[in-house]
Amino acid sequence: MPRITCEGKADAFSETNELKMPLVIIYKKEDGLTEFHGFVPGITNRNCISKTKEACKAELTTLAKTLVAEYVKNKRPFPFFPTKTEIMKDFENVVDVSFIKLTKSK
Repeated sequence: MPRITCEGKADAFSETNELKMPLVIIYKKEDGLTEFHGFVPGITNRNCISKTKEACKAELTTLAKTLVAEYVKNKRPFPFFPTKTEIMKDFENVVDVSFIKLTKSK
């Protein structure tokens, strides 16, 4: 049975042909330096790291589009994506959560 979340079923893409993929940006401060780390939970733990949030978001958006293209090309099922509420609970120092809406071609 698919996992039910406030966003719907975890396998919603196969059932509704629509999916919202989160792009998450957190900040990390080490040795007095602040860096922004961007990632797509459920797909990659590879961070996009930048000194500014805007640069991080641009790099992350490009990475996300590449990852989506790879999943589609290889006909891989998309993983479960957490909701914004779940992301805010699970990760520290979140400064931005945005979603890319994926729609399956008919």
